[in-house]
Amino acid sequence: MLRLLFKNFLLASLWINFLLPVVVQAFPLNHIYVEGLRGISRDTVLSYLPIKVGQSFESSQSSSVINALYATGFFSNVSLEERGNALIIKVVERATISQVDISGNKEIPKDKLKKIVKKIGLVRGRLFDKATLDHFVAQLRTQYDNMGKYSAHITTIVTPQSNNRVSVRVEISEGLTVEVADISIVGNHAFSERKLRSALPLGVHHFWSVFTSSAQYNQDRLTASLEALQSYYLNRGYLKFKIDSTQVTLTPDRKTAYLIIHVTEGPLYKISTYQLSGRLIVAQAKLEKVLGSLRGGQPFSREKVLEVEQGIKKELGDFGYIFATVNTLPDVDEKNKTVALTFYVDPGNRVYVRHINISGNLKTQDEVFRRLFRQQEGSLLSESDIKDSLRQLSLTGFLEGEPQLTPIPIEAYTDQVDLDLMLNEAHAAQALFSLGYGTNGAVFGASLNQNNVFGTGNQLGLNFNKTRAATIYSISYNNPYYTLNGVQRGYDIFYQRATPSDLNTTTYSTNTYGADLHYSIPFDERGDTLQLSGGLQRLQLNLPITSQQSIEVQNFVSQHGTQFNQFLFTIGWSRNSLDQLVFPKDGIYQNANVQLALPVGGQPLDYYKASYTGLDFLPLTHNFIMQSRLSLGYGNGFASTRGLPFFSNYYAGGIGTDGQVRGYQISSLGPRDSNGYPLGGNVMTVGSLALIVPSPLPASVRTSLFVDAGNTYSTLGVTQPGNPKGGTSPGPIRYSAGVNVDWRVPVFNVTLSFSVAKAINPRPGDQIQVFQFNIGTGF
Repeated sequence: MLRLLFKNFLLASLWINFLLPVVVQAFPLNHIYVEGLRGISRDTVLSYLPIKVGQSFESSQSSSVINALYATGFFSNVSLEERGNALIIKVVERATISQVDISGNKEIPKDKLKKIVKKIGLVRGRLFDKATLDHFVAQLRTQYDNMGKYSAHITTIVTPQSNNRVSVRVEISEGLTVEVADISIVGNHAFSERKLRSALPLGVHHFWSVFTSSAQYNQDRLTASLEALQSYYLNRGYLKFKIDSTQVTLTPDRKTAYLIIHVTEGPLYKISTYQLSGRLIVAQAKLEKVLGSLRGGQPFSREKVLEVEQGIKKELGDFGYIFATVNTLPDVDEKNKTVALTFYVDPGNRVYVRHINISGNLKTQDEVFRRLFRQQEGSLLSESDIKDSLRQLSLTGFLEGEPQLTPIPIEAYTDQVDLDLMLNEAHAAQALFSLGYGTNGAVFGASLNQNNVFGTGNQLGLNFNKTRAATIYSISYNNPYYTLNGVQRGYDIFYQRATPSDLNTTTYSTNTYGADLHYSIPFDERGDTLQLSGGLQRLQLNLPITSQQSIEVQNFVSQHGTQFNQFLFTIGWSRNSLDQLVFPKDGIYQNANVQLALPVGGQPLDYYKASYTGLDFLPLTHNFIMQSRLSLGYGNGFASTRGLPFFSNYYAGGIGTDGQVRGYQISSLGPRDSNGYPLGGNVMTVGSLALIVPSPLPASVRTSLFVDAGNTYSTLGVTQPGNPKGGTSPGPIRYSAGVNVDWRVPVFNVTLSFSVAKAINPRPGDQIQVFQFNIGTGF
């Protein structure tokens, strides 16, 4: 026992003797040396140290010294050494970044990447930190994963350079976006899996995917699809519907995904009763009209409930209660599986507009935009007036994108707001010089069109255009606000030399010059406009000296001559409810007019033409848009003139005209003269139906699949009595189908249209043209 105690005592004594020198190892610090510095000064290093020369230093302080130096971020390695009363600090400085290059990124904009690397300090002149680079790469991988590009490959190359510098290169290979091969929904009983899948933004790969990209998987689209599935059930009465789990499985090559969604539908709930409550400032009958979409006994629908809420807010908003709130209070009867709805209305304060502040208009005067506003300063704030105002602004053609209008509350005034209008002006001036070759032959032209002269909103155009079939000079001016209530007045002066025979039509040419004055008088806020126009023109008909001139032309000349002074009077109506001027998505445009031609001295020539053009855009699901177009025309002579003069006939065929039937040469359809050349007719019937499809191309490009149909006919002819040609042209309406691409070029303010079409039912002698293109400025 004594031997054991003695042994333990001896060991303890040895440990004490071993540790004692450590405890008492403190010494006065006379010098601090720093080794390994290249770009950082010794004084900078000493300023970060927790110890100073002259203080006592012991080994236990070493860790705090090392940590303090690492915390500066200047060094990649730090070690300490004691030599007598001196402390030796050995460091390895981090290299300075000389340049950072990122390549291969297409889906993520370069500007966005620059902001990220700047924020994390991975830029030229900063110290290189491998951890920072790894963090940036991890962020990139997460971003590409969220975009469905799981096969993206990111390589980093750090190259040492002189003077302790490094260059950093990040090479990205984005790879292909994962596509969904199958979507399975488990637990559904009320609706088929096919019907549920059709409601999801995320679809299964098929041949149409190249246009819609619906099969491309990414996290945002998955989230949107789950929300769409939730909404589908909630809009059909399944209040307790829930998504239990979602499983996404990638194939080994990380190019294809399989999606499984497990759901619990729950019971079906129906509406029992519904009522209004709260402060019903507006006539209750008007508000109850909004409830018309609800019926007792129908399945509960969250969509209809939201529509009712928005409808009530709109009714209140039109009376100045723009900040009204509507809360739906559901009372669920679990026993009978019914829901009683109470819409609690709190109109809030009635709000007036104090000021309308316009910004972003660097070229256009405020007045030009203010006169388009239906919402006025000092009046009640109206939701309908604001909506109409924004639509009017979008139709000017002066803006790029949609105008942004924001109500700004005024401190200390609960019943007033300011409206801040933010605009992004487009290029109003169009200076265009063209030289090329189109479907109608060589094209040369020059034009200067200013749709916003000196920022006044007035329009001035100087145009020269020469094609195979016509040479045109014109000067036009239009004041869209000739009067304060929006009456337009404009002038046109023009000269035109037309040679339709160059388009393989009847052999003749015309020289026409004249001037006109026109007015447009608005009816109402729906876009209804009365159009009046009156002008004088002189027309010279030129015929080649040939024995092969057609009988129709010879008969007309022998009866009416070749020179005509005419007064042209036109009255028309138009309606424009399109949501925007360029690439509309919704709305209708219609125009109907009658033109009356009367002689002013010289040879009598009396005739009229009645025309109609209708254009309709109907938005469908998944960003598809249905577009339909109809053009009708009828003309005839009266008094001493029998039939419509042949040079005023309607023509069909080609692209970019009222008689557009793509796939056939321009002006080639319809009656033919005695020599077999297209003569045109006094009746035109042309229509088209197109499906505008979403595509991965930029927003300035619109792609559509179309079917055109049309022809022209002659019901009276122009021959002398006793030898009537008359009758309708032989053959049915011609059809064609194909693909059309419209490309909007903002710099020149024009739209280039390209079509590839197949004539479906051509007849012998029809002139087929598969590829066509046109330059225009319309829809």
